[in-house]
Amino acid sequence: MLNPIRERKLSHLFHILDRNHDGVLSRQDFEQVIEEITNIRQWKWGTSEYEELHFFWMGFCNRLEVWADRNGDGKVTESEWLWYLEQMLDRFSASYIQQAFINISLKVMDFSRDDRVSLDEFKQFYQIYE
Repeated sequence: MLNPIRERKLSHLFHILDRNHDGVLSRQDFEQVIEEITNIRQWKWGTSEYEELHFFWMGFCNRLEVWADRNGDGKVTESEWLWYLEQMLDRFSASYIQQAFINISLKVMDFSRDDRVSLDEFKQFYQIYE
């Protein structure tokens, strides 16, 4: 069972990922994130950066469709999301899951490619979530 703090954080992440705010995570939400990130980073289809981002986000989407979508309707509700992450955290250490998100996030936010994320880079990235 998720502790209340972790559940609140994961619920918040669910709502961030729900780009069209329809209360479910679907393929469209992940495609929208990819489009928004590639637009602000000016990454073009076929580049290694685009491919890595696409591979990560759509791979995550595919895993959700297979493992979290308990009723098979092609959408992941918040309760399905929380159930899935609870199962993942039971099987893998939280640090493993966090590290995957951190690695892709840093790569996406590091506009200057200096292996650091400045405050300006951080602000620029989070414009997509306004």
